[in-house]
Formats: sequence, structure tokens, C-alpha cells
Amino acid sequence: MKIKKETIYNAICKNGFIKVNDLAKQYNLSASTIRRKLDELEKDGLITRTHGGVKSIDDDSTVTNFATRMHTNVAEKRRIALKAIKLIREGDVIFLDASSTTYFLTEYLNEFSKIKVITNGIDTLATLASKGVNVFSTGGQVSSESPAVLVGQFARNAVHSVHADIAFFSVHGINENGEIFDSNQSCNEITSCMIKCSDKVVCLCDNTKIGKSGAFKVCDVSDIDYIVCDSDVNGSFDLPENVELIC
Repeated sequence: MKIKKETIYNAICKNGFIKVNDLAKQYNLSASTIRRKLDELEKDGLITRTHGGVKSIDDDSTVTNFATRMHTNVAEKRRIALKAIKLIREGDVIFLDASSTTYFLTEYLNEFSKIKVITNGIDTLATLASKGVNVFSTGGQVSSESPAVLVGQFARNAVHSVHADIAFFSVHGINENGEIFDSNQSCNEITSCMIKCSDKVVCLCDNTKIGKSGAFKVCDVSDIDYIVCDSDVNGSFDLPENVELIC
């Protein structure tokens, strides 16, 4: 049985920590095959070996780099993007946060000819510009925690000067009480501004984020209009009547 290293990586991320033998049993592979895949992931800087097992460098207490998050749950993020894109109308002014999940919208935004996009994501900005999308930077200070993100007062002022039709953002988790969390306070400040300055607000959230909390609260589910997920998570948290779940 052949298996991609991305599949192994996603399993590690989902569990946080997992033993080599458990991975071998899960995929019906030899421990030596699993170790070869782990060697590749370790060279890529995506995992850390520990006594008796392996863990992702992504945990609840750290903010991982953008490149790492781009290789996590790729299929799920793509499914979310394909669902979320249907909420956009030609001519919309759009906020995109700097998350890796939101980044996957860049694959499809060039289908529109009259939209305007404002983002604090450096990679998002560069990709949309290369596709000919009418995109604007918030400007701001490059985050010391996540160098792919623009933050600070300059960026907040830029967001406050715009009234958007729709804003898209992603998060670290949504707990059972419908509270939405992320792990980077300076990024949260920009996201909060985008939420306040938009007519419609969309949270993009893959199934691994459901039931999780984080270091900093962004908002409540009741503060947004849509949650887009890759699978049916209905019943996992309190869902107000004004919020539509797309899954």
C-alpha cells in the first residue's frame, strides 16, 4: 500500500502526538515504512520526533508558519473554498484575512472580473496580484509571530476605512459554546476590524477545528453570518438562528 506523506502528517496534526506503531497499525504499514515518511516530514520541518513517537510542530501553544499550515488538511481547505466562493457576487468588496484556509480562495477569485479584495496576508496579496485580481494591501507591520501577516495600527486603520460586502476569516477553533478562538492576538485584532466593517461575515473552518479553543477569543458564532465547513458538524456547537451552516 502506497501512502502520501501528507496523509501521515494530517494524522499527526489531528492527534497532536502519536506513536510510530499506532501509525503503522492505522495504515496497515510496516514501522520502517512509517519511519521513512517521518524522515521526509522531519526534513521538511513539519514534525518533531519525541521519545516513543512524533508530534507536529503545530500545537495549541504556538503559532505555526504559513508554509506549514498550507500543507495541512489541503483537501478539506479546498472543499471549503469551493463552497465559500458561492457566497461572492460580482462587484463585491471582499476582506480576506491572512489564514491558510482563506488563502485557498485565491484559486478561484479570478473567476470574477469586478471584485475588489483587501487583505493583510502577504502570500494572499502576491498570489491574487499574479492572477490579475484587483487586490489591495492593508499595509502595516510584518508580524513577528507570523511573517506572512501584516498587523498593527496602520493595518487596522486601513481596514476601518473600508466598508466591505463580505469578509472571510479562519480560526484555530470553535468550542461547544459557539465561541470562536485563534492563537495570534495581533492577527485577531485585524480580523475583528474586518468583522465590524463588513455586511456579511463568513468563518471558514475545517472539521479538525471543531470542539477546540485557543489562546484568544475572536468573537461568538452569533456575531457572524455563515460557517463553512468541509463536513457536517451540525450539533457540535450552539448555532443561533441567524447563522447559516454550510457543510
